[in-house]
Amino acid sequence: MIFNNAALQALNKGKFKLGLPLVSILMLSACGGGDSSSSSSPTLDLNVARMSYIQGGSSQTGVISGYCQGIKQMTYAPTTSGTNLNGVPALISKNTETDILVANSSAFCQSIYSSNNDTYIYRIYYDPTNTTAIRSGVNPPG
Repeated sequence: MIFNNAALQALNKGKFKLGLPLVSILMLSACGGGDSSSSSSPTLDLNVARMSYIQGGSSQTGVISGYCQGIKQMTYAPTTSGTNLNGVPALISKNTETDILVANSSAFCQSIYSSNNDTYIYRIYYDPTNTTAIRSGVNPPG
C-alpha cells in the first residue's frame, strides 16, 4: 500500500484524528479474499455430525437462575448398543445430572431440584439408524 506525501503529512501533523484506524482499515481491505475461481465450498453432513456427537458423549455445565440459584452439570455418556424396554434395538446413553443449589436454598427449590448435591442417573434410548430418541419402551415413557 502506497500513501502519497500529502496523506503522510496529514497523519504526521495530527490533522487526521482517525489516522491509525483508517490505516488499519485500509490495510485490511487490501487483503485479498483468496482464490475466487474455486467453485467448491466446504460441506458438513449434519446427520453424521449429530450421530457422532450423540455416540461420542458430551457434557455441559449451566447456571440455575431466577428464584432458585445454582449450577446444573449434565454428562451424556457415549452410547452402547442394546435394546429398549420393548426389546427394540437401540443405542443407549447412560446420563447423569447433578444440580448444586446455593447454600440455604428454600424448601421449594430443594423440592424442584430433588437431586440437589446428588447425582440423578437416567438413560436415553436412540434409534441406531438415525439417532432420534425412541419414545416408546423407555422408562419413564417419553
